[in-house]
Amino acid sequence: MAELTVESRTKIWRGLMRFLSRNAASFPVTGLTKFDLYNPATNTGGIAETDAWIDTHGGNTCNTTGFNGGLTEPYKGNAGLALKTLVFCAVAAFRVSESFARLIFGEVD
Repeated sequence: MAELTVESRTKIWRGLMRFLSRNAASFPVTGLTKFDLYNPATNTGGIAETDAWIDTHGGNTCNTTGFNGGLTEPYKGNAGLALKTLVFCAVAAFRVSESFARLIFGEVD
């Protein structure tokens, strides 16, 4: 399966921004901006890196780089385990299908 489109990544980003706004206490984040999570203009950030890592390591490939090693700063150092897990799960669900992601996360756009 190919990497997600910018449109799909943007839907994930918008959905996660709403989710994080409602659940800020559960996902304390310092040192990150919303564009560290994802920047649609440059197609960079944690969502893009997560999607690229899943694309590279999702098939029958040799996993030479662990997930955290596939991320860059400031997202890598500041996101924390809970946020990285949330982003990974959202991206993985969306890669199955948008309707599957909606079943789990609700509205994503």
